[in-house]
Amino acid sequence: MAKVKNLRRDIETLRETIHLHWEDLATRNVTAGERDEIRQDIRSCVGELEKLLHRLDNLKPKSES
Repeated sequence: MAKVKNLRRDIETLRETIHLHWEDLATRNVTAGERDEIRQDIRSCVGELEKLLHRLDNLKPKSES
C-alpha cells in the first residue's frame, strides 16, 4: 500500500500549500498581479488535489472508504 501512503502524502502537501496561499491572501498586502497568481496557483492545486483524491478512491478497497 505504498501507493496509498504516497498519495496521502501528496494530498496533504497540496492541502497545506492551498492553506498557505489563503493565508497569504488574507494577511499580506499583495498587488493585483500577485493576487491573481496566487489564485491561479490555488486553482491548479485544487485541480491536482481532485485528481489525487480520485486516484486514491480507485486504489482503496470499498470497505476502507
